[in-house]
Amino acid sequence: MERHAVVEVRTTGGELIWSFDRDGKKPEQVLPTQVAVDMVMMMNNAVENGTGRRAQLDGIKAAGKTGTTSAWRDAWFMGYTGNFVCGVWLGNDDYTPTRNLTGGSLPALTWHKVMAYAHQGVEIKPLPGLKEPAPKLEEVAQVPAGPSFIETPRPVTLSPHTSEKLILLEKLLRDTNSSRGTTKSGRRALNWPPDSDQGGATLRGIQ
Repeated sequence: MERHAVVEVRTTGGELIWSFDRDGKKPEQVLPTQVAVDMVMMMNNAVENGTGRRAQLDGIKAAGKTGTTSAWRDAWFMGYTGNFVCGVWLGNDDYTPTRNLTGGSLPALTWHKVMAYAHQGVEIKPLPGLKEPAPKLEEVAQVPAGPSFIETPRPVTLSPHTSEKLILLEKLLRDTNSSRGTTKSGRRALNWPPDSDQGGATLRGIQ
């Protein structure tokens, strides 16, 4: 999607003049459909049968790729499901080698932990092109899905410290979304001019 800052332009009376969703540049498909499907199948095979097996999610189809640079300096796992994309990189900031760390070990395990948490309480979407539908996890079936995934309580699958931070982040997102001057999507409304008696238009963008 093309980068943009302004989402909508409205008059002080609320009339919509311009909307990115309506008037902005529409996304273009870069790769042919079959090429995209082939890539999904290849990356899914890397998770189910290749070096990314530690990233497998119970009942959820995933695709991804491990990576390890020379001298063991960098290790990562980049993967995605029908719902989310996540990348995990591990290494030393001073560019020194790790202790033989590979992308299929701790990075893949970390990716698994984060994504297992992220998919609880959400409707699981299948990966494009895979014949088998992605079944729901038992945990997902037990947790009723809300209107937004951040409003659904999730079982703890991470460390207590990490879970505490994520819960705090979810609370901040909920508070921001419900506060005055925000839109349903969580974007803060930017009104100009501040005095409604003055002429001009209202810009609603991302802050």
